[in-house]
Amino acid sequence: MHMPRFASITLTGVIIFLYSCNRNIVNLDYTNAKEEVPQLGNLVFRFSQPLIKDSLLNRWDSVQYVSFQPAIPGRFRWESPDQLVFSPARPLLPATTYTAKLKDDILQYSKYGRIGKGDKITFHTPDLKLESANVSWVLPDEQARNAVPQIDLYFNYPVNPVQLKEKLQLKVEGQNADYTAITASMIQR
Repeated sequence: MHMPRFASITLTGVIIFLYSCNRNIVNLDYTNAKEEVPQLGNLVFRFSQPLIKDSLLNRWDSVQYVSFQPAIPGRFRWESPDQLVFSPARPLLPATTYTAKLKDDILQYSKYGRIGKGDKITFHTPDLKLESANVSWVLPDEQARNAVPQIDLYFNYPVNPVQLKEKLQLKVEGQNADYTAITASMIQR
């Protein structure tokens, strides 16, 4: 069967069109804004191609190249032609999940029209956890005959003692026992 000539030309045109569209994409190759991140630290976004000229490197910029939810105040700096660094103005919120969206401003000095592999960026700060506990026996005052247990709890974040007391139960031989919460700030007064 003889194929019409215009069909092969159209097919070639589609292949060339698709190839040229793919060249207009720059990919996010690496970011440390994934999984668990520390509260204090820079976030790095590295791309598959250079996006700026060397003359624009190492200058702090207030342009919001990346939007964060919840919002994170801070500044950006191009550390190399293919690497953007975000420095938060303050520690990230404790036990919080963030999403990041790369904005088109990243491409403003480049020949690229789209960013690939840059969607669905999520990361979080460490969850609240009990890091350690110490138990000791103390006399509540000088006249006391019986020692009582003192339990010191150390968390990875500051904890509101009122909220902790609402969630923490102390049981002795299966029965709820009353206790007093004393915070380090109360002791230091």
